[in-house]
Amino acid sequence: MAYERLRTALARKRWTVSGLADALSVDPKTIERWIAKDRTPHRKTALVAARLLEEDPAYLWPGVGKRVAIDETHGEIITVYAERSSVPNSLWLSLLRAATKKVDILVYAGLHLPEANPTWVQDIKNRCDDSVAVRIAFGDPESANIRVRGEEEGVGEGMAARINYALAWHRPILGCHNLSVAFHSTVLYNSILRFDDQMLVNPHIYSMPAFRAPVIHLRRIQDGPLFATNTLRTSPNMPRVDYLNDPDAPEANSVVPAVSAIVPDSNGRILLIRRTDNNFWSIPGGGMEPGESVRQAVAREVMEETGIACEVTGLIGIYSDPNHVAAYDDGEVRQEFSICFVTQMLGGTVTTSRESSEVRFVSADDISGYQIHPSIRLRVQHYLERRAAPYIG
Repeated sequence: MAYERLRTALARKRWTVSGLADALSVDPKTIERWIAKDRTPHRKTALVAARLLEEDPAYLWPGVGKRVAIDETHGEIITVYAERSSVPNSLWLSLLRAATKKVDILVYAGLHLPEANPTWVQDIKNRCDDSVAVRIAFGDPESANIRVRGEEEGVGEGMAARINYALAWHRPILGCHNLSVAFHSTVLYNSILRFDDQMLVNPHIYSMPAFRAPVIHLRRIQDGPLFATNTLRTSPNMPRVDYLNDPDAPEANSVVPAVSAIVPDSNGRILLIRRTDNNFWSIPGGGMEPGESVRQAVAREVMEETGIACEVTGLIGIYSDPNHVAAYDDGEVRQEFSICFVTQMLGGTVTTSRESSEVRFVSADDISGYQIHPSIRLRVQHYLERRAAPYIG
């Protein structure tokens, strides 16, 4: 029984009931009720009492939970949970709902978030609607490192399946304003969820499922190293990072005229590529080169990236949102400026390139299931709407 553990701890450390009561600033009768009636103290009091008795609070009072108490003088560390499964569902939601500036989520799948919290996806949309910049990076289900992690955890292809299932949960909000969703193909040493100045860090341990590993709850303080160490940065496997309406986006230092193209086949399917620089699906396109016209630039970019020959037949729009910038690992931060055309396919054979890891024609009905940056999805939407006049924005 828990009261026997408490009685033994008091005797071992030679604490009297009155002495412990004075140290905790509570009535001695309160501690007597803990012992005689097997009562569980309030969490804050339990943590302090456990520290004074040099015991694990979960040992003295199992109802307190599996958290490891951390003294507030440790600054950045609010608490440590022995297992991710011990983190209260209410904590994930409360941190998300309280965010006012930015939310960063770096995971393999993060499937526990929507599964345990049915409102999770809607809460993300609500944050975006309130001008909170939300970035989510899922593991690329087709990458080698995901397969390796699946083998380490003993789930094999189940890891990729969990990622695809998590994406299905989030599909209804893909393309929302202020939401960026990307893939990573790197080895994750930690899953990291940042909510403004608070963060949950879930270390990954070899061969152990993430839900069995601990979670560290951090709060940023001035000159604190832990929060800064775990803040998301550009991955070496992600040489380009897109920012859309992100208050923390780097300032643009270049504008490069670019073209992009909608290339439909005879069945009306649209040509998509999977970019190698950010793992998003996109329509083909790129920067213009000196000495060529926009028509020539479109034909060249499409051929280089996809192996398909085409010619321009119309203008979809001009896209120049200053709140959309792309940061490259060489220091360039490029403001969006792209002219999007509709084309006619002339021939060729679908081929990948150094800029496209996959190339395929996709029906309009299926495009919603692809991870496409909102700026590109807007161009596809304008094409499908058959607008009377080109978009200028």
